[in-house]
Amino acid sequence: MLIEWVKSNVVWIKDVFYILFTCAATLVAVLTYRKAKKTIFQPAVVKRQTELIVELLDYLHTNTSGLFMLEVYYEIIECNLFYQLEEIGVGPTRDNNEVKERMSAIRNGWLIIKSDNVHKFEEICTPSDKAEDENVKTYSETIEDIDDIDDNGFTPSVIYVTNAFQEIKAILAKYAIDPFMPKVLQNLLKQLSSDIDRNIRGAITLTITYSINEILRIYKTSEYIDIEPKAVYNHFCLSPIRIDHSFVLEDIIKISRKYLKVDKL
Repeated sequence: MLIEWVKSNVVWIKDVFYILFTCAATLVAVLTYRKAKKTIFQPAVVKRQTELIVELLDYLHTNTSGLFMLEVYYEIIECNLFYQLEEIGVGPTRDNNEVKERMSAIRNGWLIIKSDNVHKFEEICTPSDKAEDENVKTYSETIEDIDDIDDNGFTPSVIYVTNAFQEIKAILAKYAIDPFMPKVLQNLLKQLSSDIDRNIRGAITLTITYSINEILRIYKTSEYIDIEPKAVYNHFCLSPIRIDHSFVLEDIIKISRKYLKVDKL
């Protein structure tokens, strides 16, 4: 009975076994290919990731020395004090060729800003008995420019940025969009870049705004003034809204060490 059934269905049975064999062979081939692909390409990916992470850590170590962005922020503050006051027509910076040349060399673009907050800081500038240059304009000569400022005080429309700022932003962007960079490090680099922008648009903008309004207040009562960029910078460093980059940098280093398996060597 069974033999007769097999003989009558032999063609059908053969087709079923052929289909099963073909499926099994295809599955084995796919799994073998995937394993071979991982074996062949994974070392190349790991090698490229390692190179990227080492490059990033080397850059951060070489250019930060534990003071990431602080020198850049100082340049931005100094640059903005010079150009913002020059546009108003205030102070001894207008005809100081040495300062003008240095500021022109480091300035590289600007960020559009709108700030409506006005505040006063102490000791950002002091009255001076004489000008550094005989051609410096005094308050009486620039009164028309200052009178253009409304009752709410001076507010910058832009914040000037520097070559160093543009370089750091470009490097962070390069590593953040590299497809071989681990996703978690990409996100941290984007956060770091965003925090830098927030410091420019937040703490630095407010510091510049407050400082220039204080300079204008003193300038109206003194023929000449000595402006102290370091004092303005110190106010920025003490600002409660300034974002400290050390926490993100620590995370970048910690995760990089994990990827490089430094602690397992």
